[in-house]
Amino acid sequence: MKIIYFILIGSLFSSNLMGQSNRKIYIYLKTQVNYRFYDPYGKGPGFGNGIEIAGNFHSKFKPLLGFNWDLYAESKVFKYENGKPLYSKGSLPALFFGGSYHPVNRLFFSLEAGPAFVNSHVYSVLKPGMGFYFDKNQRLRGGLTFTHIFKSHESIHDASGYLSLGFAVRVF
Repeated sequence: MKIIYFILIGSLFSSNLMGQSNRKIYIYLKTQVNYRFYDPYGKGPGFGNGIEIAGNFHSKFKPLLGFNWDLYAESKVFKYENGKPLYSKGSLPALFFGGSYHPVNRLFFSLEAGPAFVNSHVYSVLKPGMGFYFDKNQRLRGGLTFTHIFKSHESIHDASGYLSLGFAVRVF
C-alpha cells in the first residue's frame, strides 16, 4: 500500500515537470572574457564565470538575477598619498539584479545593477548589455556587456569599467 501511495504522490509532483507547460525560470551557466578599459590598477584582460536566473514569462520584459566572479592576473601593490598600500584586485565577485527586454525571439537588451566586492569593500555596479540566442529554444546564448564600478572609498578616486564578451548555456 505504501508503494501505491508513493507512486500516486510522485506522479502528482512530477506531472507538472513532465507536462507541456513552459518553465517559469531558466538557469544559465556562463563564462566570459573581460577587458578593463579604465581602472586605477591599469588596463588588462581577465575572465569570469557566473550563474544567471532569468524569469520566463510571456512578456517582452523579464527579470534577471545573476552572480559573476571575474579573475584578473595582477597582484601589484600601489601606494597612494596617505602611504597605505592598495592591492590590486585579483578577483571581482558581483551580484546583479535587473531585467531584460526581448524585442524579438533571439535578441535581448539588459540592464542590471548590484554590489561588487573588491578588497573587502562593497561598491555599486551598473551593467548594461545586449545578447542573442543561437537557437529558438534559447539554450545557448552569447552577449556583450559593459560593467561600470562606482568607487567611493577614500583612497580610490577612479572608477573601473570593463567590457565582457560572454557565452551561456541553459542548464535548467
